Amino acid sequence: MTTPLPDLLDLRGAHALVTGAARGIGRAVVARLLEAGARVTAVDLAQCPADLAGAALTWHRADVRDAAAAARIVDSAGGLSVLVNNAGVYPLAAWDDVDDDAWAAALDVNLTSAARYSRLAGDRMRRSGTAGAIVNVSSVAAVRPVPMLVPYGVAKAAVRQLTRALAVEYAPAGIRVNTVTPGGVRTEGAAVAREQARARPDAGFRTGAPPLGGPGTPDDAARAVLYFASPMSRYVTGAELVVDGGSLLS
Repeated sequence: MTTPLPDLLDLRGAHALVTGAARGIGRAVVARLLEAGARVTAVDLAQCPADLAGAALTWHRADVRDAAAAARIVDSAGGLSVLVNNAGVYPLAAWDDVDDDAWAAALDVNLTSAARYSRLAGDRMRRSGTAGAIVNVSSVAAVRPVPMLVPYGVAKAAVRQLTRALAVEYAPAGIRVNTVTPGGVRTEGAAVAREQARARPDAGFRTGAPPLGGPGTPDDAARAVLYFASPMSRYVTGAELVVDGGSLLS
């Protein structure tokens, strides 16, 4: 029998963990998951936005680079069935100014945290027999290199490969792993980066509008995450959904 459409986006009974949850895409993802009926555990350095607070949301102020905190947070998320690796940083820097510390910091937040939380959450789901979902948030900078954002682009490109590798690794357990790749989405962080780029013509930010116009909104990306987190994508793994208004086509 065909599953009724409302049931395909019904996450009641699901427990989702979202990193980088306080602003931008992460905040929109939390809002959509809560709307779909999921319990949500959120991780961010910032405090919980007042409009998100509620009984279905548990907030952890923590650094995603902290391995011990990650283990505690995942262990506390009973019935975990969805993980959204959204945390990311993208400071502008000329390549010649990127030292080993800056390189390591960018990869730790943008890539290693996704691997860390995926390993912990995936192990938890596998041991509990939960056919869950892991959604990694990449970036169009992983596909089309952007000057001044070399570590970010490299890390996000690796996130795409991490998705494919883990999709194979976790398939026997029924755990789906997919990527959402946003571009041109108006977030607080992107606005700061663009302001910095205006003072650095060599930053290489594209100024033309994508084919669908723009900018995109955090909720545009959150809807894609919801698709991968929900039964709507039951038979999809190792896939990538680009949410960029068609900018990679132009």
